[in-house]
Amino acid sequence: MNKEIMEALEEIVTEYNAILYSKEYRVGAKLLEFKNLIKRGKIFTILKKIMIHNKIRKYENSEPTKYNIQNIPVLDKKIVIYTCITGNYDQVREPLLKVPNCDYILFTDDGNLKSEKWNVQVIPKEIMEKYKSNGTLLNRFYKLNPSLLFKEYDYAIYVDGSVQIISDLSTLIHSVGPLGIALHTHRFRHCIYDEYEACKILKKGNQKLLQGQIEQYKKEGFPKKYGMAECGMIVSDLHNKMAIEILKAWFLELLNTSSLRDQISLPFVLWKKNIQVKQITTLGNNIFQNPKIIIHKNHRGEN
Repeated sequence: MNKEIMEALEEIVTEYNAILYSKEYRVGAKLLEFKNLIKRGKIFTILKKIMIHNKIRKYENSEPTKYNIQNIPVLDKKIVIYTCITGNYDQVREPLLKVPNCDYILFTDDGNLKSEKWNVQVIPKEIMEKYKSNGTLLNRFYKLNPSLLFKEYDYAIYVDGSVQIISDLSTLIHSVGPLGIALHTHRFRHCIYDEYEACKILKKGNQKLLQGQIEQYKKEGFPKKYGMAECGMIVSDLHNKMAIEILKAWFLELLNTSSLRDQISLPFVLWKKNIQVKQITTLGNNIFQNPKIIIHKNHRGEN
């Protein structure tokens, strides 16, 4: 692969993300949204959105973007890059760039889903039946069990269905530390208790289950400000025993709590193993400005 092309692509994405997530762009987009709502007479919707925005600001703290990306070619490792789309939640985001030493696999419960660049694999019937009650749990099974899925590979790189690959992701394995797993730091919050409050404001997840989960963590003595990770991308060393152990424990915690909020479960799992969140958040502190990807916020069926 031509290194100059890759670097040019990443430079374009960096500039694109800088505009997309700039204060000026967000203010302009919000004004346009409000203008359209006013035309439709949705004044109460505007007031509700303003109220939610003012409440959520209390739990948002951003830092200057930092990355630990080394664009050193990887030639001697077999790498799988994979995603999982279930419940008709996301549309297919075709990778803009594929590299020869990587396989690109998309798992889905939709037998009619097609892709030009992903190797689409329909989830086996027995796995769908096991997790048929919840499409999110089916997704989490694939997300957090790469060691069960990919016996013939050295590394696995998971990306959410909202992620479009723009450049070479294989070089991200250089960011994996001794624990064999690498994620991004959460861009806004460093405390799961703050995340819980944000989920309440934004009405994310099952509130009853989340409340029970948080209360249980408090009883066990889980501390505030322990750190948080963004979970839209996970790089894992498939030969690292600790990485396998962390991912397995993480999935079991999701099963036990039933809330399926993986960002809340992970810090607790790490704490129980005496691991600091910062030991595995080695990809950088803002996944939304990673120059190798573009994250599409709207899911299938949303405006």
